Order: sequence, then structure tokens, then C-alpha cells
Amino acid sequence: MDRREIAQREIIKRGGICDLCGKKGPLEMHEIIERSKTEGDPTLRLCSYAPEVCLFVCRECHDTVAPVRTADALHICVMRWGKEIVGDRLRMMFAMRPTLAYEVELPQEIKEYVLSGRRD
Repeated sequence: MDRREIAQREIIKRGGICDLCGKKGPLEMHEIIERSKTEGDPTLRLCSYAPEVCLFVCRECHDTVAPVRTADALHICVMRWGKEIVGDRLRMMFAMRPTLAYEVELPQEIKEYVLSGRRD
């Protein structure tokens, strides 16, 4: 499955509701883990498309979400999916590229969970 298929499936599941403003309409996938951080690793890139670590936003919000801190965007994911689901996805990605753990700003509510390796 590629990025487009993943995005389309998730957009349909969400009913076209923007994660940021709540409006219904066409959505775009915003990858929270920047492409530059997954460069050269197609498996890691595919993991960065997981709905648990992406926002699905309308065009207007997508234009404003780029400057949003990674920790704030991941906080939105935690509110939707829960600490364990988002944390486990990030752990998997950090295991694939350990330096990524130092490059991604984590929200406080999952930082200890992700970096400790334990389950609550």
C-alpha cells in the first residue's frame, strides 16, 4: 500500500472531518515525522504514513499546520488514538532508526512512555 492509498482509506474512515478545525470536506494527509527524517529508508517512510502519526486536515489548515511544533501535532494524535498506540508506533520507528528518537520532539504525555520502553 502506498501513501495515497493509506490517506484515502483513513480520510474515508474519518468521514472527511479535519483534525484541526472540525470542518467536513476534502482532506490532505500531513506527515508529522518529516520526510527528510525518513530519507533513504522506504520501510521507515511507509511507517511515517501510519494514521497514528499523521494529521488529516483541510487545505486551509494544512497551510497553517507546517509551523506547528511536532510535539503539538503528536499531542493531537495521542488524543485521537491514545498514548499506547501512538507511543508504540514511535517506538517501532525509533527502533528502525535510533537517531530519530533525538530528532523528534515528543509531547510530555508520551515522552517517558516511548523512551522508557515499558508499558503502562
